[in-house]
Amino acid sequence: MSDKYLNDFKMSNITFSEASNALNEQYNTLNSVYFSLMSGSVKLYAIAKREKERNSRLTITLKQIGFVGGALQYMGGFGICEASLGAACSSLGLGLMSHGAENAWENGYYLVYRKEPNLTPLRNAYRYSATLLGGGETSGDIVYSVGDISLSLGSAFRLGLKPEAWRLFYYIREDYIIGWKAMGAAGLVGEAVGNSASGFTIHQLMHARAGSNDWEELSK
Repeated sequence: MSDKYLNDFKMSNITFSEASNALNEQYNTLNSVYFSLMSGSVKLYAIAKREKERNSRLTITLKQIGFVGGALQYMGGFGICEASLGAACSSLGLGLMSHGAENAWENGYYLVYRKEPNLTPLRNAYRYSATLLGGGETSGDIVYSVGDISLSLGSAFRLGLKPEAWRLFYYIREDYIIGWKAMGAAGLVGEAVGNSASGFTIHQLMHARAGSNDWEELSK
């Protein structure tokens, strides 16, 4: 195409100005096509990278741990409310139940659909609070995971009545047992694995916040 313009100029069919404008227009068109192709390649790479991360063994394992851990959290919170006759429900039980229900929902949804659910009321509340305090959504997610660990530690070190405890007028110190002793080996392992997964999630979020990674935006 450029040869045609040059030949027309040499044969005096068009002026230098007309030839220059035509060549410039052709250059802009080719440049626009080049950048479109390049951005398309980058977007395809971003999508491929995102899909690889979504289906990686580590991600799926963390989601499986999160699902089981969430169910155990919910049952633990319900057990605390029941055992304390509601006395420890507002301070610990409801927190465990709400976190547990949301964790089971989020991770279970991901395992089925391989994407995060849009309906996450508790996590969104953390994100909204973080935004009001000058942070971002990632800060809210970090605080959410810290809350998970704090609630689990609270239940592990909470004093509860022994199953065989009885009282004449009031309970004595020997009637109580610290939470982690009543959990048993399976319960302790479950708590340790769940808290480790939450800790690793915090590490990932901190790493993502520290770096300027725009792959998620590009892949939308």
